[in-house]
Amino acid sequence: MERSRDRAGEAARIFGLLALVVLATSFGSEEALAGAGMTNLAHGMPYWLSLPPEPSYPDQGNELTDGVKGGTVFGQPAWQGHLREQFRVVTIDLQAVKPVREVVVGFLHDPSAGIFLPDRTLLQTSVDGHTWTAPVALAKHEFGTLTSPARYEAAFRNLDVAARYVRVVFFVEVWVFVDEIEVWGEDRIVAVPGGEGAGGLPEDDPYLGPSEQHEAWRGSEPTSAVRDAYFPPGHPGAGGVRHMVLIYTHGDWLVGEALPYVAYAPRQDPRKLEIPRWEDWFFDAFLFLALYSPDGKQYGSTARGGEPATWRDWLGFLDRLFTPNQQLDAFEQAVARAKQTIDDPGYRAKVVVMIPYPIPSVLDFGDVDGSGRSLSFAAYPQGREAQRKARFAAIEAYVGELERRWRERNFEHLELVGLYWLAEELNGYEDLRLVQDVSQLLGEKGLKLFWIPHFGASGWARWEEAGFDVAIYQPNYMFNDSVPLSRLREAAEGARRYGMGVEIEADATVLTSADRRERYLAYLRTGAELGFMTTSIHAYYQERRVLLEAWISTDPAVRGLYDATYAYVKGVYEPDTR
Repeated sequence: MERSRDRAGEAARIFGLLALVVLATSFGSEEALAGAGMTNLAHGMPYWLSLPPEPSYPDQGNELTDGVKGGTVFGQPAWQGHLREQFRVVTIDLQAVKPVREVVVGFLHDPSAGIFLPDRTLLQTSVDGHTWTAPVALAKHEFGTLTSPARYEAAFRNLDVAARYVRVVFFVEVWVFVDEIEVWGEDRIVAVPGGEGAGGLPEDDPYLGPSEQHEAWRGSEPTSAVRDAYFPPGHPGAGGVRHMVLIYTHGDWLVGEALPYVAYAPRQDPRKLEIPRWEDWFFDAFLFLALYSPDGKQYGSTARGGEPATWRDWLGFLDRLFTPNQQLDAFEQAVARAKQTIDDPGYRAKVVVMIPYPIPSVLDFGDVDGSGRSLSFAAYPQGREAQRKARFAAIEAYVGELERRWRERNFEHLELVGLYWLAEELNGYEDLRLVQDVSQLLGEKGLKLFWIPHFGASGWARWEEAGFDVAIYQPNYMFNDSVPLSRLREAAEGARRYGMGVEIEADATVLTSADRRERYLAYLRTGAELGFMTTSIHAYYQERRVLLEAWISTDPAVRGLYDATYAYVKGVYEPDTR
């Protein structure tokens, strides 16, 4: 018999059904609404925001109810911009209880500027400001095929409710821009139970303004201690990791593909069919991760599309990770094979495994402990404390399952030293609190918590406060030709100031473009010139198994990337100054 679900899971299913209903029926355009005797009841009405928009894109005075809509340019005054911190709540006071038929919210979609539609938008109404209707939800995928830049409307239709207060909740991953909230209905006062003499919203309503914690997060932003030294390679605080390469499991890894990362073999004569002779260890640590499941569920972010991963998908990642003769098993076999020619019988390669990000818009994550209760990761409406407990419970169950499978496999040549926080930024105060809890959990198990924030990420300099054992900073110089070479020094200086490591980055273009190879080699030169080549822990990002492709390449310039990276890892790389 199917286990019963808790309220969060049941609500998620109801939300989906309601969303389909309200999308299927419509009064139509504003003209049609007005022709049906409807009025925009929200026009000119006051409202409260749970968090104010960013100062660069502010609310210039009741602009969400002023009747002015934005175009397709985010700099237009009608738009206000909200950045990260999970969600926003807008509460509108219609001043009296009136019949409400439709609520329409305008959003901007411009991915090139990092502006995305909310993953989910919720609607609630209230007669007295104390008791609210069950949320109705609209999901981003229900907008259909998206073009950009464009303005889209989340329309809650066919409502037929009486309300004085209308509350719209939208979830924020990166940037969300909103311009107008319209509440269409009949401009007449109706008598309903509880509507007489309603004294207004309660003073302790947590969604009428920012909390002290969020003010502190947005304010002076305390940072990690100033170290003026990189996080050292081989430090016990990072499980002894020195050079950690990212291994994406979107495709299968076999032993032959793992070997060139585990060990180094010198260049061979392409005219001869020789078996590679592995003469030295290469990377000492391997970070296993994935951004999405085989069916496209997102492990880290849904900002650019896709549905968030659930418990089933988290377990699916572990299934792939522990597939016999692949992934972990392939690297276990690779170390064993390399030991046939490298005299180091006690050597064990270090392993770090990702923690999928518990995306805050997930309402029905799944049952992680066999209790029959499906977890909700949304802070609204269950509250932030319940949200934190649910997200932590999912991570605790995931870590426990990883440990169980690791013990069963009993690897001889691999050592699990830690886990990796997949999200590359801290999405507000709630993420910071959660990471602190996760860090304590892992510390009790003797495991380290790793983080690799992108350049300028929210909270990047607060890594120690959050509880990470080690953070490695991304320069993000590789991926955009408009980013100047000075970025590498800027990132290195930031990493040194706050005691972080440095990431080396390569995308697939280095295999086909001399200019792009030069961009990659600039990382190595900067490391040698500034000294972090030998004084810093490193992570190595590679798209499409770049170093494997370089190792097998017959083009000396491409193969040279593999040899140069090996020399860098060994601390003996000498830049070509010709």
